[in-house]
Amino acid sequence: MAKKQTDTFIKEMNSLVANLNVLYAKVHNYHWYIKGPGFFSLHGKYEEFYNAIALDLDAVAERVLILGEQPIASLKEYLDMATIKERKSEPIDTLESVASIKEDFLIVSDQIQNLIELTEELEDDVTNDMMVALKTKYDKYIWMLDSYQK
Repeated sequence: MAKKQTDTFIKEMNSLVANLNVLYAKVHNYHWYIKGPGFFSLHGKYEEFYNAIALDLDAVAERVLILGEQPIASLKEYLDMATIKERKSEPIDTLESVASIKEDFLIVSDQIQNLIELTEELEDDVTNDMMVALKTKYDKYIWMLDSYQK
């Protein structure tokens, strides 16, 4: 694997680490702050989401370590690298929260798709398998949130 390819790949993996960290905090925020119809079902679902995101984050960061590289691991680095924007600590309507989380899951899904393509180029089957499984999961989340909005 060429150095430039490796650098690009690790940068993308760290960007995913950053986005998953911000997404974890954001979904947890919504878990606490949602208000309105659907509160009971969304409150529980958001807890499922942030717990799953925490596991995904750990798996991606550990994969970076397994590859002999270093995952980013500070709040400043997460916020600097993330393309998902954090949210203020304030109440949010249930439907607004669903739309926001869906948008963020779309960002993560697209980012994972990019990593799938990179891992195919690099012939990294193990990371590719991980990314395909993550893509499947986040696409299902998107479908679920889309169904809730209808």
